[in-house]
Amino acid sequence: MLVFVVLEIPVSVMYLFLVCTALTFLIACLSFGDWAQDRWESDDPQAVVADETIGQTLPLFWLPWHGSGTEESLLWTGFLVMIAVSAFRAFDVSKPPPLRALERMPGGWGIISDDIGAGVYAALTTGLVIRVVQPTDVDTVVAHLLRVL
Repeated sequence: MLVFVVLEIPVSVMYLFLVCTALTFLIACLSFGDWAQDRWESDDPQAVVADETIGQTLPLFWLPWHGSGTEESLLWTGFLVMIAVSAFRAFDVSKPPPLRALERMPGGWGIISDDIGAGVYAALTTGLVIRVVQPTDVDTVVAHLLRVL
């Protein structure tokens, strides 16, 4: 997604890309969900990663993608993408309620519903970070993270 910002591709094109990506993988999961569950004998087969793509698009869709092309703008956008992706993975792996129950739904819905839920949680978490951390604080936050790591 940062490629869109760096190349200064219009934000509307990026949103269209995210929506088309999510819809394509949603249709694939719903169409082949029963087959995948039977094939791998699992409610949410690890071999199916299309559901992860759907979940990732949700927090990315709600980011403020109004980059100006400056270094500060790219750093802020990169920071938010990192938060969105990390939050999604954390919620997808930990499966807080009701995500574990959603995973047991039949067919393709069982494969994608927990990831959609994790995407919603990640979008809310990222939205909170956007309201708490200001773009001018990112240099300080990144420097602190680098010291910790």
